[in-house]
Amino acid sequence: MGAYFPKKESLRVVYSFSIGQNYSPEALDVLLTLQKILGVGKVTLEFNLKDQPHIRYRATNSKDIFNIIIPYFSLLYGHKRKDIETLKKIYEISSLASHVKQEIKDFKWGKNLVSELIHLVYSINPWGQKRNISLTEKLDMFNCSFSTCYKLEAEENYNLPSKLFIIGLFLGDGTISWVFDAPSSRWPRFHVRLIFNFAAQNNNL
Repeated sequence: MGAYFPKKESLRVVYSFSIGQNYSPEALDVLLTLQKILGVGKVTLEFNLKDQPHIRYRATNSKDIFNIIIPYFSLLYGHKRKDIETLKKIYEISSLASHVKQEIKDFKWGKNLVSELIHLVYSINPWGQKRNISLTEKLDMFNCSFSTCYKLEAEENYNLPSKLFIIGLFLGDGTISWVFDAPSSRWPRFHVRLIFNFAAQNNNL
């Protein structure tokens, strides 16, 4: 999930949502099923620099994102949940100026609100260094100073995850292996091990 300013001299915000996966028949089936359930967005086929196929479910209509997609993913945890709350806050602030021209010369918001909007949009950037202009440059255009006080503290999701959530988490980041133990008798024994590294997730569930 992300948000960006399509024009450097404007504060109009465009929103985006996408899920990508290396192509496989199973992955394609999952994304097409998700599109059918939600009834919005589209599934596209892309190729990387090595000509490997990659599929992506994508939505860019703001009403679809906020009214359909975000409620569907309301049980996310950690950093992804924080991104949802940040996106909601951006939408709330941006909507305040829907009746005002967005160019610099006609802009009528308070400087603090402008600064908060810019900081929040850049904090949720899914493309990192691909911004056309830096955060500092964007702030300077609207006579705002750099600040670290606009970090949104989103409330965590304390609901217990469902069985399907746990299964999906393991399928995405877990491994199954089997090992032989040192024989304690003449009959060999082996054990199946299910491994999932929670520490490596870095609160990004």
